[in-house]
Amino acid sequence: MQSKKAAEAMAALNISDSALSEKNFEEAVRGPHLVIDSGGTKVAAILFDDDYHLIAKARSGSFRANTTPAALVKAHFNDMTEKLGLKPGDRIGTVSGTYERAIDKLLSERFTVEKTQHLSELDLGLCAAGLFGDGLLAIAGTGATVCGRIGGNGFSAGGYGSAVADEGSGYWISREAMIAAIRDFEERGPSTSLTGLIADHFGGFPAERLREAIFSIYSIDSSPVTQVAGIVPLVVEAAEAGDGISVNILSAAGKLIAEQMLFLIRRNSVADNIPIAVSGSVWRRNPLFVNAFTGRIRQVYPEREFVFPRFQPIIGAVAHIMCAHRGGRGFTPEEEAVLAQPYYSSQKSYPPRYYQRIAINRTLDRIAKGERRILLVMATGTGKTYTAFQIVYRLLMSGMKQKILYLADRNNLVDQSISQDFAPLEKVIHKINYARDNRTTITSHQVYFALYQ
Repeated sequence: MQSKKAAEAMAALNISDSALSEKNFEEAVRGPHLVIDSGGTKVAAILFDDDYHLIAKARSGSFRANTTPAALVKAHFNDMTEKLGLKPGDRIGTVSGTYERAIDKLLSERFTVEKTQHLSELDLGLCAAGLFGDGLLAIAGTGATVCGRIGGNGFSAGGYGSAVADEGSGYWISREAMIAAIRDFEERGPSTSLTGLIADHFGGFPAERLREAIFSIYSIDSSPVTQVAGIVPLVVEAAEAGDGISVNILSAAGKLIAEQMLFLIRRNSVADNIPIAVSGSVWRRNPLFVNAFTGRIRQVYPEREFVFPRFQPIIGAVAHIMCAHRGGRGFTPEEEAVLAQPYYSSQKSYPPRYYQRIAINRTLDRIAKGERRILLVMATGTGKTYTAFQIVYRLLMSGMKQKILYLADRNNLVDQSISQDFAPLEKVIHKINYARDNRTTITSHQVYFALYQ
């Protein structure tokens, strides 16, 4: 049931290869299981059972000591565990992911934890990109680093922290933007729209009160590093509007990460066929940064493959555990297609309930594995039609199926399904009428409703 397991985790939503060799990590320990992805700005956590059914999910502030004061780390930990529904004394079978060793102490003081496993950002990043073996990874979030793994051996470069140099990181980009805004404000540098954007971002100040806006970050109940790193979207916005300073900052950041990656490749004699994956918030919706990075790499290695994430990093942690249970085997293209396709959602609909998610994902898992005959039994009033709609929607959107036949025993059930739960697919639905249909023209539809008696 592997694709179901990862999809359940998705609904939520340091370098080593040790996890793939520790095949009994979770097999010998009963759940619940906790996975944590701790970044420089925020933490994501997923709690799931032995069948990879989602129990709870949470997001909170960072645990990183280099960006977050100790008092805030503890407050963020309390916030995370509360959102997960964990109470003092609760048992946790396993804890794994990327998180600080100090969190082990907090966990053990409050809960009964049977096993822990620290994964690396490399583990999560490669698995989130669908790479379960050798690969290179360029990380650009609040901080930045480049790393890789060949034949089980890990290596890295950069990532010296905000106090020294995190070139190309979100913090670096934001700091350069703030310096440019200060120089503009003090009339000793070129004009930039960043001045007004940054002043407005920190408290809604006008551009002429930039100094007051900047000093406000020291009174906010959060790390100044986190506050500064959070303005990357403003730099992207300014660049898209034609601000030359912002364009130069983003391009320079992408090239800096690329130079670190080129050093890593040279130092470790990495073959041309080893792909480069990326991870971190800076890569998202940031074409100038991405193009500067890939363009510089391709100047030296024109055939190098770039792989972008299929899942969030925390789902990479779940996938890493699943891969270990599969003996190191990743996912088939069919499984990946269904994994990446979300449920249908809109302002007028509700997300699937937990038992519906289980039914949907188990069914899709079997279909992805090639099974043709599946019986799904659900009690009256549990939303069978809605569950069927979500299965059909994800099969169509993922491209796994192009034609689907829905049968019912009464006309009113067909009409009710079409007008209610299946309404979002009305443009591709056809209700079969044997007396009137032209068999040469009705094949243009994707979902067909009919009676079976």
